[in-house]
Amino acid sequence: MKVKALLTVPGCKVEPYFGDDVSFQPIVLDDVDGFEAELSAVTNWRSPGVTADRAGVVALGVVDLVLRWPVFSAWLNIEINGQEARQSRDVSRWQSYELLETAIGGHRPARSVATISGDAQQRIEQLWRATMHAPLPILEHLLGPLALASSAATATNPYDRVMSLWSGLELLYPGMHDRKLIEAVVRRDASFADLEEPRGAKSCPQLLRYRNTLARDPWFRPWLRTAFQTKPSTGAERVEVATLIAYAIRCKIAHGQWARFRDDRRVEAGAAERWLWQLLEREMELRLMGARLVPIRAIERTLFGRLTRDHGTAPTSRDQQPAG
Repeated sequence: MKVKALLTVPGCKVEPYFGDDVSFQPIVLDDVDGFEAELSAVTNWRSPGVTADRAGVVALGVVDLVLRWPVFSAWLNIEINGQEARQSRDVSRWQSYELLETAIGGHRPARSVATISGDAQQRIEQLWRATMHAPLPILEHLLGPLALASSAATATNPYDRVMSLWSGLELLYPGMHDRKLIEAVVRRDASFADLEEPRGAKSCPQLLRYRNTLARDPWFRPWLRTAFQTKPSTGAERVEVATLIAYAIRCKIAHGQWARFRDDRRVEAGAAERWLWQLLEREMELRLMGARLVPIRAIERTLFGRLTRDHGTAPTSRDQQPAG
């Protein structure tokens, strides 16, 4: 069965890219840069409906896992054997807040532009191909984490992103309570510290700075406070404690200890988000590719504000950190 995912995304600037399974073309939507991506695969799945659903989750999931940039104004169409899969845009079925996204052409034009690197385009193709060709039990196991990666990327504050990213890890280790899950993640293989500590050179040390404060917090269970009381001295200890701290921050958010828009906790949540993205990315790469892939810089530059001269305001720009 031939399947094709057609993705139109405003707010992301690309150079033309033509791979074996994925292509990107730059476009302009309402004076805002965007791209059209075509992701193709051949599967032996029998149900067109199931195929369309899986392909949609995988297409958005691999894009969101690589870019980590909100693409909530995207259009997604799926073709099965050259025929468009049936879809509905009956706005009478929408929640009222979904109407906030509608405007000219059906969506609110993006007010920011992220410049996507060629490395990111290649990585999206690599993950799309590996996922669509994975044995069915592996694919089924990864669909939920990919969907949660998309939920995280669509969220526009780190509190909500932390929640979705941790839930993605929970789906990868079903049935484990939190302490065993963390042990499974950090002790999956001996390469964890050697590979992940350099990649987390910003988020890992930042998380470790919160160790003493969390160790004194009586809200946490004794086993967690005890883990924070001794300063980690090796790479293996540092990445494990960083993961425990990210989990602790998630608990503060999930259990109502921190309000989701508290600015004084946003920095902690942001550090946890960056580390959890890294952990989810690691899990997906190991399960799909059998090894960690080379780190890339997915977003080269971002522009914020009004984006055309017609609006009379010059945009601002900010560099994005490497994705890996």
